[in-house]
Amino acid sequence: MVGDYLATVVQANPFCQGCRYVRDANGTLLEVRSADGVVASTTAPIGFKLLDFPLQVGKEWRQDTVVRQASTGNLRSYTNRFYVAAYERVQVKAGTFDARSALTGLRS
Repeated sequence: MVGDYLATVVQANPFCQGCRYVRDANGTLLEVRSADGVVASTTAPIGFKLLDFPLQVGKEWRQDTVVRQASTGNLRSYTNRFYVAAYERVQVKAGTFDARSALTGLRS
């Protein structure tokens, strides 16, 4: 956690080893910090929103973004489309939960 925000470390990013990706409650990328805590200069899609609450069946949203490809280092534009497909109960080891099933599609 960084203040009220969630920070995740992405080890597999060859352009920013050990960087922390700081996101809000919607999963919107707010900033990227290097392993030593300094705001990193990166092509990460700042402002990219993973979720758009409140989620309800039939809701759709999209995000246009530019990312650096790990294999080539080239920048590439993408349109991500998200769709809440269903509301269902799921059972896992931790218990039974009400969940929403979201689908995503990617177009370059």
